[in-house]
Amino acid sequence: MKKACMRTIVFVAWLLAALGTASAQRAAQASAPPRSALEIAAPSPATAAALQRIEQYLWNESRLDARSKALLPLVTAREMSLPFEWSVREDAALAAGLEPAVIDVVRRNGALTKLARDDAQLVDFGRQLYRERHVDSGKFAALVARFGKQGAFDAIMLAAYPAMAGLLQRAVDLEPGARDAKRLPSVKGVGTPAGGIGRFVAVGERPPLPKDVDEDSYYRLPLLQREELDARGREIFDRVVGADRKAVPRGPVGMTFLSPELVDPVQQLNSALRETGALGTRRAEIVIAATGREMNSQYQWLQHGGGAERAGAGKAVLDAIREDRDLAALDERDAVAITLVRELFRESRVSPATLAAAERLFGARGAIEIAALAGDYLMITTVYNALGMRLRPEQAATLPHRVGAPIGAEWR
Repeated sequence: MKKACMRTIVFVAWLLAALGTASAQRAAQASAPPRSALEIAAPSPATAAALQRIEQYLWNESRLDARSKALLPLVTAREMSLPFEWSVREDAALAAGLEPAVIDVVRRNGALTKLARDDAQLVDFGRQLYRERHVDSGKFAALVARFGKQGAFDAIMLAAYPAMAGLLQRAVDLEPGARDAKRLPSVKGVGTPAGGIGRFVAVGERPPLPKDVDEDSYYRLPLLQREELDARGREIFDRVVGADRKAVPRGPVGMTFLSPELVDPVQQLNSALRETGALGTRRAEIVIAATGREMNSQYQWLQHGGGAERAGAGKAVLDAIREDRDLAALDERDAVAITLVRELFRESRVSPATLAAAERLFGARGAIEIAALAGDYLMITTVYNALGMRLRPEQAATLPHRVGAPIGAEWR
């Protein structure tokens, strides 16, 4: 508990440094630790605003029923072993009427035979998504059959967003109190194997395109046509894509149109962190590339390893990330940013020394934005994996694959 209290003090100090006088006084008066990603992201106001809109949609406007909205985040908190996120989501699930016996199956990695069919479907989907970095074609088709395209995308986002919140909690080492800490015991068989750090294996020849992957979009749903959208969706389409276009673009923007109300906040989040954030474009791309490395994501490495190269990251930095090399020879700022990402994924926490170095080098806002970028691209890559997004024929798998790590949807 002493460690958790000290890290809460550090977080409050960040707020005092980052916020104005009136806000700082209110923060100083608060005795409770932060209880949401929004509070942790407060030093980066544009990030917090985008997250607030995403949360507003997912929990209050999405097409899923209350039970599904309560269950999916619990699965994510269990799979990623996020005790604080679990404590928050369990309270919400109980309030939504989810039975304690159902919650306990998720908590203890229990057998799905103990669950009703609809509950078992969501738990099974989430478990495979995180443990194997993909979901079977049949499971994806069943999700769409149950909820429709938009509802299925909402379900995927409800499974992906808590992972981002969890990384922000790890960044400030936010832990539940002694009573709540017992809610999520350690169990074997959950989560995503990171693979052997620095030990690699070939991914093999490019597999054939699965039958359920669209030949144009290169994921499991065809590109949405403007005419398929409702009036609100067409308004967003015309503003973001252009009224003269017939279909959404390939890639993350096109995917997000499956739930049009998420298009603006997801783009705003990316812009706040990559384009107008405290890190600058070069270091933001380095952070995303490091996240792709930790997730063994060929797609993110292709996009953002290349982005980091174009932004001037340099061969030494990219080789160190790609090959899991020691960072001692790198510029301190690059090394600290990469180390923070590595610790978020490998250690499930950020060490006091790394956190202090990040705050010294980047300020409160920059330190939080490193974690937010890692969380954002963990979320985005999880969505890609659920949708079965594949590399196109002209895109090569250039990221060495760690021994023992699952191969994501992009190379299946």
